[in-house]
Amino acid sequence: MPAKRQTLLDELSDLREELELEDMEQQEAIEKILTPEIKEQLEQAEKKYAEKIAVRKEKAKDLESSIRANILVLGESVKGETLHAIFVKGRTSWDSKKLDGMMVLLPELNECRKVGSPSVSLRKIG
Repeated sequence: MPAKRQTLLDELSDLREELELEDMEQQEAIEKILTPEIKEQLEQAEKKYAEKIAVRKEKAKDLESSIRANILVLGESVKGETLHAIFVKGRTSWDSKKLDGMMVLLPELNECRKVGSPSVSLRKIG
């Protein structure tokens, strides 16, 4: 079976290489179509919007961080019109190595318990 897996990996590698070559050929075709004037216009359009986009992206990043922090403090999910900030409790796990061999429940079991940090996920509604 390992030979089959290697064949699949090689097939995936070949496919990715083919896709990369196709992408390069597509870019070359586009470059042939674009005149220097059109390239200049594209650069101007990119410059015109680059700063506005960067500012909005930074604002969105800060706002998302603030929302996540607030949801963690609140400890419950909040639903807006198009976004839902979902509070997820920290995962509880147990140290199996410590529990292995313990035959009788003991109060000391509590020291084996680990509770992860809560998290928040944002999902688009609809």
